[in-house]
Amino acid sequence: MLRIVGRNGLTHDLADLLVEDLTRVLPEPREQDRPHAKPSTSTAFHH
Repeated sequence: MLRIVGRNGLTHDLADLLVEDLTRVLPEPREQDRPHAKPSTSTAFHH
């Protein structure tokens, strides 16, 4: 799952760069034969 939140002021140029980066890196997880193991000491996400 991937959640993207764009803040006010996100330009079209920055959105294009984001799409290019995602296009470049997303094939890697698709090529994996199984998900990565979850860390044994997981914690909830905090800001």
